[in-house]
Amino acid sequence: MIRRLKKRFVLLAMLALLTLLSLAIVGMNLMNYVSVIKESDTILDILSRNKGYFPFDDVPDKDTTALPPNMSPEIQHEARYFFVLMDPDGHLLKVDTGRIVTVDDEQALVYADRALELEKTIGFVDEFRFIKTSDDVGMRLVFLDCGRKLSSVRTFAAYSTLMAFVVYIMLFVIVMLAAERIVRPVADSYERQKRFITDAGHELKTPLTIINANADLSVMENGENEYLSEIKAQTGRMTELTERLVYLSKTEEGLGKGSLVPFSLSDIVTEVAASFEAPAQIACRRLCVEVTPSLSMHGDPEAIYRLTAILLDNAIKYSDANGQITVSLSKQGKHVHLCVSNTTAYPLTEEELSHIFDRFYRTDPSRNSTSGGFGIGLSIARAVADAHGGTISADMISDRTLSIRVTLPIKMS
Repeated sequence: MIRRLKKRFVLLAMLALLTLLSLAIVGMNLMNYVSVIKESDTILDILSRNKGYFPFDDVPDKDTTALPPNMSPEIQHEARYFFVLMDPDGHLLKVDTGRIVTVDDEQALVYADRALELEKTIGFVDEFRFIKTSDDVGMRLVFLDCGRKLSSVRTFAAYSTLMAFVVYIMLFVIVMLAAERIVRPVADSYERQKRFITDAGHELKTPLTIINANADLSVMENGENEYLSEIKAQTGRMTELTERLVYLSKTEEGLGKGSLVPFSLSDIVTEVAASFEAPAQIACRRLCVEVTPSLSMHGDPEAIYRLTAILLDNAIKYSDANGQITVSLSKQGKHVHLCVSNTTAYPLTEEELSHIFDRFYRTDPSRNSTSGGFGIGLSIARAVADAHGGTISADMISDRTLSIRVTLPIKMS
């Protein structure tokens, strides 16, 4: 129990931490990249408005537009850029590569052709950010070398990801060390509850046996009457309920290693279904069995037998008059699927389906006991499925058909 709670706590905690770290890393790197793009676009805007140059006195055809307040005048010496000017007919007028060493005039024309093929007015060609502008002279394509900045972005992304991974591993170790201490109070409370149920069940058996024996003795001495019959009926129900609660508590604690053996699941499901044919006929229900032969699994055959019987008993009790009950068993990959479906008098709501496996929960609002149920059978079915490492779920597959599906691993881990 503690191990299961610990695993769930660690899983949820690490998923939450992974989500937060991922959002933080993606957010920081995205802001870093956007900052680089924004700065590059600002520089390109200045260059395009000043005909491919920075607006300083020593530059021909200067513009008096000032640099943005947050931009250093040294940017003219740091930036590496070039531009290509073409007339309206597409003929080359000018190429200026004086502010960049790695690109000559021929390469500049190649970059210009590639930029012209793009429909964008601003974008990337390799690691050069470009902008297209038109004026009375023609079209000017200004290219800014963003290689160093993009390299810094990639380096920051790599180091931040590595740092996040290291932090995640450290947090994982911390969570693992703290998990048992955190879940221990919950686990202890749950264990005390289960021990109470088990101890109370054993304590109730003796007085119930005595009451039943005294009722039998009274019948022998005084004859049968309605009061003694009711006493015997209710002590019988109490005894059955007590046994089921004890079984549920033990199953939730886990299966004993000695009870886990390979067995034929197909044979068990077929046997259980055959035993319910007569009750189904008496209740005017049609029972359809679709079992894939020769399916085996590793587990507790008695527990699986009880699970199957609970599902069929539940289907007969709560199906509508002249209803259809279907039992199917199939295999998919490393799991087997047991499905018991039955038609119902009315569709179950999502709220009812979410509580259908809770202890003592019954979809019948009156909670009458004429059907003989305690509202604990499906809780036992869930405990058996969980103990085998499987799952159980309930769904309305149509307006009037309830399907309970159990998925079990063929080999328990």
